[in-house]
Amino acid sequence: MKKLSTLIAAVLISINLFAQAPQKMSYQAVIRNAQNELVVNKPVKMRISILQGSATGNAVYSELHNATTNANGLVSIEIGAGTAPTGTFSSINWGNGTYYLKTETDPNNGTNYSIEGTSQLLSVPYALQANNAGNGIKEVSKTGDTVYLDNGKKYIIPGIKDLNPPSTINNGLVGYWPFNGNANDESGNGNNGSFTGSSCIGCGNVTAAPASANDRFNSINSSYQFSNSFDLISIPNSSSLQVSDQFTISIWANPNLGEYGQGPSYLTLLQKWGGTGSGASYMVGLTPSGVPVLYTNNAITTTIFLGLNPISLNAWSLITFSYINGVANLYINGVFSNSGSNLVNPAIQDSTIEIARNLNQFPNYAGDAFTGKIDDIRIYNRALTQEEITYLANN
Repeated sequence: MKKLSTLIAAVLISINLFAQAPQKMSYQAVIRNAQNELVVNKPVKMRISILQGSATGNAVYSELHNATTNANGLVSIEIGAGTAPTGTFSSINWGNGTYYLKTETDPNNGTNYSIEGTSQLLSVPYALQANNAGNGIKEVSKTGDTVYLDNGKKYIIPGIKDLNPPSTINNGLVGYWPFNGNANDESGNGNNGSFTGSSCIGCGNVTAAPASANDRFNSINSSYQFSNSFDLISIPNSSSLQVSDQFTISIWANPNLGEYGQGPSYLTLLQKWGGTGSGASYMVGLTPSGVPVLYTNNAITTTIFLGLNPISLNAWSLITFSYINGVANLYINGVFSNSGSNLVNPAIQDSTIEIARNLNQFPNYAGDAFTGKIDDIRIYNRALTQEEITYLANN
């Protein structure tokens, strides 16, 4: 049996819902070789098959692709646009039973397909079937999990996602740390993190690195597990990270809040600490009960904006604070939670950013340290829109 674990970051399938659904499906996957190493910037060959009835059913359609991975090992193809040795994609009767997508990949660009995976197609065929249904359907639209047809019918498809990002999603992105086996910044600004470059007052140098962990998609080595008060990631000072009158900070967190209760401090997820003035320029964290908090400081005034409800323990949640001129909006998993006003704009400070820093600052003190997993941190120098925040939560 060929290993499935070498195909990381499950299949992502989307379909544009227009008046006439196109006879294509977008497919993306991250490719790793047998040594679990990313296959980056290399040509790969892929064979795609549509199976009917079961994961081992007959192939009603298959096609071949010559593709190339990008710098992150990601490959993108359009199913329906390859060289088809078997069947015709447009003739598939999606309403006739269940269908499965089988993917086979040769990371060495040959025909030895050493990576394979099969998954059931759940939501994609609905829009494709609209073209063949003969029921007068001329257009469809989608809101959330609901697909609307112009004949008055609608289908609720739990979990359906729009994988086409807003065209503005990377505008103003000054830092992006996906934690794919390292703490590198993938925003293009070079704000790479390290595990040794910081210290806390009275406790000496912090040299412990957090452990690699699975992310919310269960991809290995794709997040970091913080287990004690000395696990920390430090990001050097950069002018691109000195946000003030508007910004957005988005963090995926999976807390267990294991070390707290011995002091009033918040459990830090991310903060820009020190430099000119006192305290943190800005900080996103949790209360000891798990309520998200945004802290801002301009060396004269400090303001704190608390959310209304705690996030779930031992589960992934996206915490997003969108801030502009003293007004902060909090979103949990892409859904607006509450708003706070009259906050101070953070000071521009020549200081590092620290992730999961122990706020207490006393020697050998285990309290007030975030414990749990952190992943996919983004910092923007502008306030994101609801559409953009919803996209981050769903992808």
